[in-house]
Amino acid sequence: MGRQIFRILVAFGLSCCLALASSAAAIAPHRSDYPAAATATITVNAANIMGPVDQRMFGINTAIWDSAFNTDTTRSMFEEMGVQALRFPGGSLSDEYHWSTNTSRNNTWTWATSFDAFASVALTTRAQVYITANYGSGTAQEAADWVRYSNIAKGYNFKYWEVGNENYGSWEYDTHAATWDPYTYAVSFRDYVTLMKAVDPSIKVGAVVTTGEDSYINNTNHSAVNPRTGRTHNGWTPVMLATLKSLGVTPDFAIYHRYEQAPGQESDSLLLQSAKSWPNDAANLRQQLTDYLGAAGSNVELVVTEHNSVYSNPGKQTTNLVNGLFMADSLGQILKTEFKALLWWDLRNGQENNNNNSSSLYGWRLYGDYGILSPQSVRYPSFYIIKLMRYFARGGDTVVRATSDNPLLAVYAAKRANGSLTLLLINKSPNQAQPASIWINDYVPDPQSGATSYGIPQDDAARTANGSPDLAQTTFATAGTLFDYSFAPYSAAVISLIPTTRNRIDDARIFVTQHYQDFLNRQPDTSGLVFWTNEILFCGGDQQCIEIKRINVSAAYFLSIEFQQTGYLVERMYKAAYGDGSGASTFNGAHQLPVPIVRFNEFVSDTQQIGQGVIVGQAGWETVLENNKQTFAAQFVQRARFASAFATSMPPAQFVDALFANAGVTPTATDRDAAIAEFGSATDTSDLSARARV
Repeated sequence: MGRQIFRILVAFGLSCCLALASSAAAIAPHRSDYPAAATATITVNAANIMGPVDQRMFGINTAIWDSAFNTDTTRSMFEEMGVQALRFPGGSLSDEYHWSTNTSRNNTWTWATSFDAFASVALTTRAQVYITANYGSGTAQEAADWVRYSNIAKGYNFKYWEVGNENYGSWEYDTHAATWDPYTYAVSFRDYVTLMKAVDPSIKVGAVVTTGEDSYINNTNHSAVNPRTGRTHNGWTPVMLATLKSLGVTPDFAIYHRYEQAPGQESDSLLLQSAKSWPNDAANLRQQLTDYLGAAGSNVELVVTEHNSVYSNPGKQTTNLVNGLFMADSLGQILKTEFKALLWWDLRNGQENNNNNSSSLYGWRLYGDYGILSPQSVRYPSFYIIKLMRYFARGGDTVVRATSDNPLLAVYAAKRANGSLTLLLINKSPNQAQPASIWINDYVPDPQSGATSYGIPQDDAARTANGSPDLAQTTFATAGTLFDYSFAPYSAAVISLIPTTRNRIDDARIFVTQHYQDFLNRQPDTSGLVFWTNEILFCGGDQQCIEIKRINVSAAYFLSIEFQQTGYLVERMYKAAYGDGSGASTFNGAHQLPVPIVRFNEFVSDTQQIGQGVIVGQAGWETVLENNKQTFAAQFVQRARFASAFATSMPPAQFVDALFANAGVTPTATDRDAAIAEFGSATDTSDLSARARV
């Protein structure tokens, strides 16, 4: 009988609507039994601007061996994370990779992901792209041909091109007569730049550098005298830069790679303090550029196109929570420097079981993997940390000064393009919650604020399937420019503040929450709130993108099963019962239009009745919804207003025809006969259950 209910309303197509993403279980709460540390003091100076945020800060390395790269799964993962920069073809393999044949060295077999396959995915992400040309065994002409194919023939217009990968290192494949030699590299770099820019003058070409004037002394055939200090050096960067200057060549950017630890020597506590030295690296590289290139060095960007926690043989630390927290801390520190790009190593790499899996390292995954995804696309904590950064900052935002008086509670702050202020806080203690008093200067936040976090409960949920492994979200009240907040052990959290002078509905989280309340008459479920808020936050400061996403989000709520079978169902029932009235609209000019005769208070209370206890995707929601609909329909046809419009003495055919006419539907003969047949052989419509079914 239940499948026959509301025959006339089914004619409106209500059964084909979409469901909102709300199927995940509730976020597991943070434990409250951790000991608390002394209260930390956090100070944020919103008017003290440190610099702009470049979209290239949110990047990831890709690789030719990734057989799952050119898939819808990868595309959706990039969308979920909000990745804004990509690099190809993949680290050291770049120095033996021949792009036109998708092969390495003299091999005839091809790699899983070709350049065109990479490009097809990269273009859908709207990300900036770094391409590493083959210096180790390639030629300048091969690189120029790659630029021609990419940017002229195919129109990919990839802007950033690297010459080689870590060519100071003996681990790199190098077929030159003088291997890993900075002088040879510099002479070759001149040829690469000349031929590549002859094809496309708009591209930027970068050279490989490293910190320290005496790092990687591979031979002493050529040396460089620092004109500032008068000292002679044979390290990679001084010799390479001095040679470039003598050749009249200046790279567009300097390529720096950084891995914190040696394999077997990993330490969680040391790793979580290591990011503090990023300003030193930036200063060291800038000084070398100035010393050896002179005034021209000021035009050279600093970029980090590889970064992770251990330089080889990844152990369990790489797949567990500490590595994600380290990633967040590194990003926060780098944003305070002049580096313009940060690309993590890497998307998918492969699990290694026999490296450092010591019990002294935190985490339950007893294997290592450089990837943020397993080969089967299982998410590691670092994946969720990248996703968390969508809430903190995007390209076009501004970094502002923030300080903490506790070395175990790091803080970073950003002014968003939309006027909000976001704080990234990282608790580096494995077993102590960290309370903090947060002082906000030169910014008055709205009393209602939100926090998005990732930590131990979410990581544990991935193991136990108890709770959600995804980001946790909560709202809380702030007391003006000073408020308190407690940060769980081993967690990263983003606090989002909006100014009191700003329209609260401009905040993505509030906008989505209001849709839950207006369309579905309930508070948001966590997974749905995260999903739809992310849809808007992906745009960063792009106002046109934000407008489109907000329209799309609103449309999704209107088309959702939950609304269509509750609020929209109520509207259709009133229309079928009472027809249309005349309403005034000013959209595209003033005019009259037909609207269902339903009052706002009726609509709200009736929608709440049907939607009581219904969350699409949760177990048993269909049964709850169906029972609610039948109960509501039975009550609806007994209301005085309905009884007045449709006397029980009315013949079944007249009753059915009136409902179809009010609904604006011309039924087929089969549909009309089936509706009339609900009354059996009766000559009137006094059967209330039959009235409800029709």
